Amino acid sequence: MREEIKTARLLLRRFRASDYDDLFEFLSQLEQDEFEGYPGITYENGKEHLKSRLDSDEFYAVELISSGKVIGNIYCGARDFAAKEVGYIINKDHQRQGYAGEALSAIVHNAFREGVHRVYAECDPRNAASWRLLESVGFRREAHLRKNVYFHKNADGTPIWKDTYVYAILESDEINKLCREASAAGSHMQHPGIDPMKIVLCRPSSRYARQLMEFRDELWKNGDEFDGCAGLEDCASFEEWIQFEERLRARYREGYVPSEVFLAVRESDDRLVGIIDYRHPLTDDLMSFGGNIGYSVRPSERRKGYAAEMLRLMLDICCSYGEKRVLLTCDSDNTASRKTILKNGGVLENEIEDTMGLCKCGKIQRYWIPIAPDVRSAGNG
Repeated sequence: MREEIKTARLLLRRFRASDYDDLFEFLSQLEQDEFEGYPGITYENGKEHLKSRLDSDEFYAVELISSGKVIGNIYCGARDFAAKEVGYIINKDHQRQGYAGEALSAIVHNAFREGVHRVYAECDPRNAASWRLLESVGFRREAHLRKNVYFHKNADGTPIWKDTYVYAILESDEINKLCREASAAGSHMQHPGIDPMKIVLCRPSSRYARQLMEFRDELWKNGDEFDGCAGLEDCASFEEWIQFEERLRARYREGYVPSEVFLAVRESDDRLVGIIDYRHPLTDDLMSFGGNIGYSVRPSERRKGYAAEMLRLMLDICCSYGEKRVLLTCDSDNTASRKTILKNGGVLENEIEDTMGLCKCGKIQRYWIPIAPDVRSAGNG
């Protein structure tokens, strides 16, 4: 069953039979639309459009949380080579309020979470509102196709050919865009002596296979825990480790939660300096002992401020997923980790007994970091 996606104002979910009046309302607005028409649509034959959406995992109803009204739909269909194609329709009475961008951003984030490499969309070059929306979300124009498609015909039955823009965003584009925005906004707290663009967070790939194994060996040699490393300590190869979703799901079963894993890479020499993950939602155990975020820095790259910078970049990614605050925990005697959390705005909630035997000192500190956009803006004036 496809998961629902919730944003600040919207719920993206499967269509229901009860959505038909809302669906017909926004589709009928497009009957004479020059960019993407639904000619001849009536209240009766329009039900075929609902049926196609009810039977599909590729359509999301865009529901306003405040009222329950469906104001549009997002299409997200699988294509070859780890790609997805997206399309979107928003009720004209609800346009120019940022709903399309909010929904599309959430769909793109979710696609990359699922392991998609590229998301693309096509639109009419004359539809400036559509391609400007794509650009605002981070898509890049890749092609201008000349008279390649038609939706309407002339009176004599000949096609009215139209041009098409092709826009796309790569998984690496999205992560780097978030990091650049975090740096430009000065979000959370800047750290003296650290260039915010010195490291970036990227998804794991075979490009870093050798470095990941070297990273593992350094942690082993140093006698460190593998916090935030998605079970790297148990893996003999990159190929085994990269299947961490399946491996962790099998290990924790009903206690499993999705884990967003990122590599921290230094831009100047492409060196892997750390691994960080974001776990959501919180289970009872994570609420007490693990928290939302875990991270490890390569022993040979410590005392350079990378842990604080990794966390700063990750907090902005968490915010983009709709989180208002995140929980981090650390051993009560781990001074370095405590300083990293505090530098990023952490507020100590309490210190609890370690009843699971996770740390040598026997006590764990729990910190909350607020990351709601209004809180971040207020703190960065």
